[in-house]
Amino acid sequence: MLLPPSPVSSYRGVDRNPFEPALLDNEIDPLANVQSDDSRIWVFYPKGWRRNAYRIFEENLVKSSEDELFFISNIEAAREIQRIIEPHLGPHEIVTCEIFELNSTQSLVDPIEILPHRGYDIAYLGGDLYSAILNGLLINPHPDLVAEYGPLLTEFGLFPSMDSISAYVRRFRELVPSEANSEFCLFQLTFE
Repeated sequence: MLLPPSPVSSYRGVDRNPFEPALLDNEIDPLANVQSDDSRIWVFYPKGWRRNAYRIFEENLVKSSEDELFFISNIEAAREIQRIIEPHLGPHEIVTCEIFELNSTQSLVDPIEILPHRGYDIAYLGGDLYSAILNGLLINPHPDLVAEYGPLLTEFGLFPSMDSISAYVRRFRELVPSEANSEFCLFQLTFE
């Protein structure tokens, strides 16, 4: 993923408006020669940085059964997109994630230190990637959650291990009624 800096300086999780192709009415080319069944977004743009970045993104998109996931399949493509977009959109960080269901029976182990492991975020899968950490401990923090779980967070605003995650999610759902039935996933993050 390519993520801009967080508005909350102590948080570097996934809830940061990731870069992904989008149709922007004021920038698309009205004369673009697009077939009616074409699902590519980059073809709607005139030559330039956005068309180039979107093309590379779409050509290197991770194939997923989830329609709302926009992940880049390789680091070289992510670096090229980062190089193209930063002069126009500002700094973006490359974040690698492994995603797991919270109640997965799969045995999770801390990653081998190829890239520095930075921690775990708990967020929606797709959409705005709403993070239970960001929204329970850092933005409109709930005092009970902050007292019990705040000291556990890393310098990146993430959980350093999976030890407290299930308990945190249960408590978050109890204290934030609007999220009682939300489906969260576990994001294991490393930074480029």
